[in-house]
Amino acid sequence: GHKTADNTNIFSEVLELWNFREDKIVASATLRSEDGQTEHSGAIRNPLTTKRFVRFSSDGKMVLVYLDGSITLLRTSDLGFLRSILTRVPPNIAWSYLHKGSTRDVVDKTELRAMEISPAGSFLALWWVTGYLHGSVDFYDISTGQRMARWKAPNGWMLEGGHHLAWDPVLPLVFVAVPNQTPCLDPYNATDVFGVDPQTGTTRVALTTGLIVGDIAVTPGHELLAVDRNCVGVLKNHHPEMVVFDLSKGKLV
Repeated sequence: GHKTADNTNIFSEVLELWNFREDKIVASATLRSEDGQTEHSGAIRNPLTTKRFVRFSSDGKMVLVYLDGSITLLRTSDLGFLRSILTRVPPNIAWSYLHKGSTRDVVDKTELRAMEISPAGSFLALWWVTGYLHGSVDFYDISTGQRMARWKAPNGWMLEGGHHLAWDPVLPLVFVAVPNQTPCLDPYNATDVFGVDPQTGTTRVALTTGLIVGDIAVTPGHELLAVDRNCVGVLKNHHPEMVVFDLSKGKLV
């Protein structure tokens, strides 16, 4: 943040492209500038508190930036503006509960938890989470800017952190991990990893890990790795369990 000549507090977000081998900035671009609020310490506070994501396109020719509900596409060579894609954020969910005879109203807000681009082609997956139980994945074709489909996840325990979204390196398929129980409890014997077609939003693969799955990855050999994220105990869970699925057969290895 900085102050202008008329003493206005301005907060700017700048994207920098670095050449680490030569230790220099190749290009930079200002993504947004707006009035900021000054803290007691004198620092200028960022008025936008939502998450940001930056990814290269699969061919390396574009940089994609998610910021405040839109995706900006920039040229990799000079970070010149190409176009913007306005996302369709799923709605917040309002609900109520009784507490000591009175009704309490709650609003679960939707936030973007992950943004991943397909290793081949031009598909982009956005993993939205609302509260702790609701999630969905939007699929966009960045070559056209059009949303292709939305996949609604079954209710699960949407954990922070970890990689819950993983593209197949070969097939046009994205895998989504939806833990069916909160950490420190025993997981249900139910499907918790789903392979989804990005063009139709149809579930093509359904796997049951038997874990509170917190991280997944897909190998070029068409295997899916899933890692447990249960609570670390005094005498147990010091070495998280990992299971491996052969996706060509849909079976645990």
